Amino acid sequence: MALRFEVEVEGRKSNFAECDVPKTTITPIQYREATGTLDTLARPGTHSNEPFTLTRNVVSKDAFWDWRKAIMDGVNTGNASSYKKSGSVTQYDHDGTSVIARWNFKDAFISEWKIDPDLDGSGNEILKERITMVADVIEKAE
Repeated sequence: MALRFEVEVEGRKSNFAECDVPKTTITPIQYREATGTLDTLARPGTHSNEPFTLTRNVVSKDAFWDWRKAIMDGVNTGNASSYKKSGSVTQYDHDGTSVIARWNFKDAFISEWKIDPDLDGSGNEILKERITMVADVIEKAE
């Protein structure tokens, strides 16, 4: 099975061949205790979610196309609820039915849409589309 990742966005599903694992990082904050010691200590600071990229062969218009087009055209940028969406990324085993992992995301939007490789009239490449998303919240599902 080539399309091992299913991405669901507010009830609409699409399949992808590749997906970056959604990541959350915590930036450490350096500090010194007020006791006068010169030791520098660290504690957890703010967290941020890294963008994640989905890849597949180019498909005809679908939910991602409409969502991206609305963002790029500036139609849905009035309030966050009109362009930020929630959903999940599910990875399946080679059998196509066994779930290996699932991540839920909230308040995500498409930040980049790229078609690769560039068109070449003499070539026979299969066009790939890469969709990069940014999410406010990413959670590993149990």
